[in-house]
Amino acid sequence: MLSLSFMFMGNRRFSYMSDKRFIVERGYLPLLEAMRAYPQVRADICPSGYSTLKWLEESPEVVDAIRRGIAEGRLANSTNGFEHVYLPTISMRVQEMLIRKGVEVDRCVYGRQPGGFWASDCAWDSTVIKPLVENGVRWAYSSGWLEHSNPGGPYYTDWRQLDLFQPTFVRGPAGTRLPVIHSHPTNYDILLEEGAGPWALSYETLLATLRERAASGNDGLFLIAMDFECLAVLECEQWRDKKRKPFSRLLDDLSALPGAQFEFVDEYLTRHPPEATVCLREYPPFDSKSWESGCKKLDTTCRQAEALIVEIEDWLAACPELATPAVAARLDTLWERLLLSLQSEPRMTGYGFQWDRTDNRNQCRDHCLIYPPDEMVLEAINDALAAWEGARALKRQLLPQVLRAGCAA
Repeated sequence: MLSLSFMFMGNRRFSYMSDKRFIVERGYLPLLEAMRAYPQVRADICPSGYSTLKWLEESPEVVDAIRRGIAEGRLANSTNGFEHVYLPTISMRVQEMLIRKGVEVDRCVYGRQPGGFWASDCAWDSTVIKPLVENGVRWAYSSGWLEHSNPGGPYYTDWRQLDLFQPTFVRGPAGTRLPVIHSHPTNYDILLEEGAGPWALSYETLLATLRERAASGNDGLFLIAMDFECLAVLECEQWRDKKRKPFSRLLDDLSALPGAQFEFVDEYLTRHPPEATVCLREYPPFDSKSWESGCKKLDTTCRQAEALIVEIEDWLAACPELATPAVAARLDTLWERLLLSLQSEPRMTGYGFQWDRTDNRNQCRDHCLIYPPDEMVLEAINDALAAWEGARALKRQLLPQVLRAGCAA
């Protein structure tokens, strides 16, 4: 049986529209009402924590409708973190803070742990897995774009050989892993009569793909991911005059698919836990050059660790009585882990991939430079995290003694 589920990314700062009330009245509320008319449909609402707090303050009817859908068993809450930011461009410390705060907002507002996570514009790298796992997130959506950034070869999973209707475990730092859903991107432009954007499936292709899978008799999960603002977006000036299908048509057609059913992602994962465990390459959406070197996050963590270790050494120089053999041994270990990361091949060569921008992006499998192996990337990240987290722990241990001795600057 093919299982279907919706996921709606909510971002109150949506750049298409400055009129927030318009988004509420022509986007959020009509979409929630349309979903309520189809009680068999299942959907995760996945807003940023900032958006949720603003709805609670300025448009509580949106939060009330989501709460009602959760109580009725039609909706579930997921998270985008606290802010709609591109994770590969921020440090691991800030990344963890944003994920933790987004989870806390959901727990406070909905009284529930968010189940899933959708990274802003599907911008990923492997470091996001660890804070998601540590904050109780149970799964994540990556979009099928990832198959373009994982071309196989001697180091990486060839995503063409995987069944993308089945979730996989994705590895993160420090031995963490998380179930990830790899459905192809859809979004609001599948409703346009003229067809979808270059990365998304068209309406007809989407239905044909789902019919084929359902007819095969094989189990599978397809996550239909769209912006929560999608109905309002289609009324903006650039889309307003274009022919489009009503959202209810999509719900009708999906509901009528033979061999398919609506099901929450959590329910599917309970019945079908992932079998494959893979690594996830850093993925930059669109053509921004911000992601061409994934080493920036590694560099930032190394710099933070080094600053803490040097600060501790300054304390010990001012308070020699604190420099016990045990403390000295811990410092040696921290320096060793930091230097291993600083001198690693991923940091020295860059572990991001680069597009050959002269070629059609759909051919990127054969035109991107990818190095070094994932095992080496995770090892370098583990060393950097061990140095940073170890230095933080040692600083917390020594701080009371330093303050009593008056050695801190």
